Amino acid sequence: MQNMINLQPTNANNLNIINYPFTRLEDRQIVQFFSIDSLKKSFLEAFSSRRLITSGYIFFIYMLITLIGCNSACATDYPIFPIRIISPAPPGGGTDLVLRTFSDKLSQKWGKSVQIENRPGGDAIIASSAVAKAKPDGYTLLGTFDSHASNPAFKDSLPYDTINDFIPVTMLASVNMIIMVHPSLQVKTIQDLIAYSKQKPGLLTFSSIGVGSTQYMIGELFNMQTGAGMRHIAYKDRSQMTLDALAGRVSVIISNIGAMLPYIKSGALHPLAVTSSLRSSAVPDVPTVNESGISSFKFQAWVGLFAPARTPKDIIEKLHLEAKRISLLPDVRKQIEDSGAEVNLSASPEEFDLMVRGDIDRFTKIFKK
Repeated sequence: MQNMINLQPTNANNLNIINYPFTRLEDRQIVQFFSIDSLKKSFLEAFSSRRLITSGYIFFIYMLITLIGCNSACATDYPIFPIRIISPAPPGGGTDLVLRTFSDKLSQKWGKSVQIENRPGGDAIIASSAVAKAKPDGYTLLGTFDSHASNPAFKDSLPYDTINDFIPVTMLASVNMIIMVHPSLQVKTIQDLIAYSKQKPGLLTFSSIGVGSTQYMIGELFNMQTGAGMRHIAYKDRSQMTLDALAGRVSVIISNIGAMLPYIKSGALHPLAVTSSLRSSAVPDVPTVNESGISSFKFQAWVGLFAPARTPKDIIEKLHLEAKRISLLPDVRKQIEDSGAEVNLSASPEEFDLMVRGDIDRFTKIFKK
């Protein structure tokens, strides 16, 4: 008979299921609707009679084994299915490079596909919303950036709860941001930029991909601390924003170093300062904003990994442990540093959780109107 399976007599603690792979996502999703006790009872009744079981009934057997196994050694067997990391970053950018560097190493170690699924747009909300609604089994993760923590400060409502619908796994990298100008502006330092803003009030502009983005927050923080009064110009398209920067149609450009490094080296854009507390190895001669005379100015962008709320703790810990192992590999560190970022792993999921909560509080206090 088609789609039938025969159970051979065996010890109930060592179940032997033959010729059914159970790799479909929908098979796994059904598991959550059944209790362990009811599945045990149904399975043992069928097993004692040694009867043939139809393909519909073997869902019960699989559910029983999955639930029992996950209770006893969920992380030991994890992963047994492909993993997808949903990201709001577009392909080819700095965040995407960091995520793919780690996902490739995870695939090699586990022998399972770990794929990056890019879902850009919506101020990172589209990707976050998809993961918030995903099954908390470790097979759907969120690879995102600091906008995840800033969105609560800029959005009146979100389709998810940033704190309660996610479990922070780890920060993967800190992304160095840099403030630049077009050479035609004839500004060489941060202090020159501030002086220009006082001499010609209202003329300076800065670009970003939207309110709440990393560039926007840096630009507005700079305005708050210096009184520069730069006007914000929002772009929907990153490529158009870059073209306008190179053409001199925007006064001040704020971006991650990796994306702008070719233009800095060619002289198409002039770097003024990096926003982190330390200089970047990618542009060691460029001072920090702090060194340039703006005390206490610091903005560190980041890339991090999250799981849906209620994902088993042992899976969270296994993901963090593997990320830590990968972060120590020399080729990984070089690849990420060459992009203008720095490998920067959280000491624990709990540490990353505290950092994210701190960022949410800080951004809300600064920007919430």
